Amino acid sequence: MLSSGLTWAEMLDAAGPLTAANASFPMRGSARMHLALCPRCAGCSHLLRRLDGKVKFGGGEVESGPEGISQAYTMAATQIGQTRADVAKLHCVPLDRSGTWSPWGCDDAYSSGSPGQLVALGRLSEVCATQDMLPRVWTEEVTSILPGSGYVVQGHKAVMTPVARGVSLLSLVTSRGPAAQQEWARIPSDQVIKAATLDLLTGQCDRHAGNVFVDERGRLALIDNDQMLGVWWQGTGCAASSMFLPGTQKFAKHERAVDDWGPEAPATEGAPGPYPLNPLLAFDYRCHLAPGRQGLGTDFPGPLAACMRRLAAPQGAAWAEAMGFSAPTAHQLAARAGDLLRHGFEWVLEQSRQASIPRMRYPVPPPCCAVDAGGRCQYAQRR
Repeated sequence: MLSSGLTWAEMLDAAGPLTAANASFPMRGSARMHLALCPRCAGCSHLLRRLDGKVKFGGGEVESGPEGISQAYTMAATQIGQTRADVAKLHCVPLDRSGTWSPWGCDDAYSSGSPGQLVALGRLSEVCATQDMLPRVWTEEVTSILPGSGYVVQGHKAVMTPVARGVSLLSLVTSRGPAAQQEWARIPSDQVIKAATLDLLTGQCDRHAGNVFVDERGRLALIDNDQMLGVWWQGTGCAASSMFLPGTQKFAKHERAVDDWGPEAPATEGAPGPYPLNPLLAFDYRCHLAPGRQGLGTDFPGPLAACMRRLAAPQGAAWAEAMGFSAPTAHQLAARAGDLLRHGFEWVLEQSRQASIPRMRYPVPPPCCAVDAGGRCQYAQRR
């Protein structure tokens, strides 16, 4: 019993369902943190575990783990009685990544709207034959205990995806520095062009290197696609931000290498330096154009181009809505597809840069497609 006369369970029940209004309720996170962890979870639908750890890759090991911040708590989840693990994103869990109490607020509109948009994106990916790069998405109700904290999630609607193949580009470059470029060599240029086109079409605003995975066959996977076409970022002035798209914030973030080739770059033009260039610059889409080409124009991958034509057709927005996109998102998607087909990739990229607020856009640097051991640009074209 507590001094209030309530048991721990009653105190947690008193908080009610977790919403933005009660996300700071102190007992919800702290009550169970000092209790012993149970060896067996009675009544759980899933077993959860952390995603971090070492992964064998390219003849060695790479330290892998969740990067960045998110309004979702991301875990590996295995249904009771099953062996396969998927990735579960649990929105509005008031814990930080170490599992300690961190009531940082919860955007109910984002948490209720984002799962539907992600499921719709998965459906679009199947139709556009890009499911090799954009993962399938579905939802499941999860009742479980978060490892390390004792925090209980009950009947929580989680966004589910398969576990991504390989390791993140961020993990590779942080672990190996310029030597990571040996792994870049196995990635076909058409994979980078497809990824850049998808990010521009869907207005991705969080495509940093922690959200791009590569496997040992050189196949890319784009994860964590919540922040697309104004979802969550609406009102913050982002039209596109991707490590594949020069002149955008996430590209600039990876332009310079700091802290043992880590991801953090000077956030403003004229920041103190010099800083070595980051090997991740090799993912500039311009490094993957055919020899002699100065731009991508309207030369999009075949199945993706056909999908864009369907989106740009008079009933394209209605088609997108039927897949589950909200009406505003469906209309934005149809408009972007039409602009890409009419005006070309570079025109839409520049319009996206100009539509973003100043802190989200940066000068477009010349391409640098490989760096040497000292962090100097070695090649302006892919070799």
